Amino acid sequence: PIGCASDGVLDINTGIESVGFVTRGFSATVLNLLLIALIIARKQEKASEVEEQHYLAELQRLVAAIPEVIVRTSRFIDRHSETLRSGERFVATGYGALVGVAKEFETKFTETVRVPSSGFELEAYMHGPYLEANARHVMLFIEDTPDARTRALRDYLAPSIGRAFTLTLGDEEDAQTLALN
Repeated sequence: PIGCASDGVLDINTGIESVGFVTRGFSATVLNLLLIALIIARKQEKASEVEEQHYLAELQRLVAAIPEVIVRTSRFIDRHSETLRSGERFVATGYGALVGVAKEFETKFTETVRVPSSGFELEAYMHGPYLEANARHVMLFIEDTPDARTRALRDYLAPSIGRAFTLTLGDEEDAQTLALN
């Protein structure tokens, strides 16, 4: 295996997956890469000890929030289960760092739900792929803060698609928005 030929191996500490598809690796890899970046930043004196402690506290705060995020997300999914079960095509859009989240959605959703799913950078989606949107599509607009472009596209497409949901780290929540502030 490649691990034997490598100079080093990063154990992401998730153990062996007990399901037929990989589910824990993405978050664990991101967390490990953030911790490695922090170690390097300290070693190269790009981050002070105070900054290091601040970032570690933020990561601990985020990890501590995960159980509540799971509860809130499960409730949102339960409320919209009929729409989600009947969707024939799922599309997620994101911008900036959220492009990776949209692409991970594409992989994991296709892998687990087994229906066509895509993840796009917001601007890229607006330059062509949006033309395929129709009443069988369920869309997920991912944002870290309220974003005028994301919401304009969502509102523009809403009459033409099956359902438009927003996932945000902001505070604004409505029936179609999951706010994970």
